Amino acid sequence: MKWEIKLYKKTNGEYPVLDYILALSPKQRAKIEKGIDLLELHGISLPYPYKRKIRGVKYKDLWELRIKSGRSQLRIIYFLCKQNIFVLVSAFCKKRNKTPRNELEIAKNRMVEYISRMKD
Repeated sequence: MKWEIKLYKKTNGEYPVLDYILALSPKQRAKIEKGIDLLELHGISLPYPYKRKIRGVKYKDLWELRIKSGRSQLRIIYFLCKQNIFVLVSAFCKKRNKTPRNELEIAKNRMVEYISRMKD
């Protein structure tokens, strides 16, 4: 099955994940692109350590794409929108062991908004 990757788009037309990726160094950008390519190729079969389910009932539909670039832990939070479509909703550099709650809330809110816009 072919997997498709979409970017979350704000109502003002901005793409926050794309903006984050474009602000990275060329080396980090290449690593992120490789991670996204792996997700597109393997989909739900992508193994750990490349992907991990976000824990907690509140975030049950969210996954994290895990990219290591030197000492940096780059993360992209995404969800499975339809049978073969992933939507990338948030991207950040993880600085601690736990994923920051504010990043989880941003991702969850964007997922809910994206899904509600699909129904309109």
